[in-house]
Amino acid sequence: MDGAVSAFLRSIVIFFILLLFTKILGKREISQLSFIDFVSAITMGDIAANLSYNLEGEMGKGFSSLMVWVFLPFLLSYMALHFKWVRRFLNGNPVVVIRQGKVMEDNLRKVRYSIDDLMQQLRQRNVFHVADVEFAVLEASGQLTVLKKADLEQPTRRDLSVPAELRNEPHVVIEDGHINHEALTKANLDPGWLLAELERKGVLLSNVFLGQVDSQGNLYVDLYDDNLPVPVSTHRQATLALLKQAQANLEMFALQSEKMASKGQYEQLAKDLDHVVRGIEPFLRGGGVG
Repeated sequence: MDGAVSAFLRSIVIFFILLLFTKILGKREISQLSFIDFVSAITMGDIAANLSYNLEGEMGKGFSSLMVWVFLPFLLSYMALHFKWVRRFLNGNPVVVIRQGKVMEDNLRKVRYSIDDLMQQLRQRNVFHVADVEFAVLEASGQLTVLKKADLEQPTRRDLSVPAELRNEPHVVIEDGHINHEALTKANLDPGWLLAELERKGVLLSNVFLGQVDSQGNLYVDLYDDNLPVPVSTHRQATLALLKQAQANLEMFALQSEKMASKGQYEQLAKDLDHVVRGIEPFLRGGGVG
């Protein structure tokens, strides 16, 4: 029993030590790991596993060994950032494998790349004909960068002289049926607008799993029930939603106004509009003669 408790405690300590070392070494994707990084990660994992369950081993010696495998990759990474020759020695150089539609066989042999490997990488980039490639470069990370011939490239907005639209990041304004007020503020919107949009779509807030607003102010909603389509709003529902949005905006203006006269005017206008909405709401919902 004592051995199990000791292994449990040692594992917890080793876990947080590895977490600290991972933070020190920095963030990298698995595909971006160099050979040295890959070997170091495997070795560190093996040392940490031995320290966890090998109760006869001394923690001090194991920790010293772990420190070596953390310090050396960190030192090499630092040197690679400041010295080009170290970077080339550790990571290698990019290699051109296709030039103007012709495969460079000698370069393929240098990097030990078969024609099957090359074609697989090309297909993953939606290229099925080698003749369509202007240049293909095998990067130091092992990824293949492909530049298609100019006449096969898709035209851009600049090519078509179409002005580009400024787009901001989308904001998640509804999560699990609750309004994300912080995201609404970042999007320069208010809860009144959001509720009006949901009203226009004929959707209840509690039924929304995810709500997202794009840079154009369009609201996308994903419902809890995937089999339930989002109803298409009618012109009557849209009119009702706009009226309620205007009422909410007037109430917000009243709260933000510092002048008592303006505050009173906004409040009165909001009450008048509320009276109008209550009067025509049954008709806009389809209860009146259409």
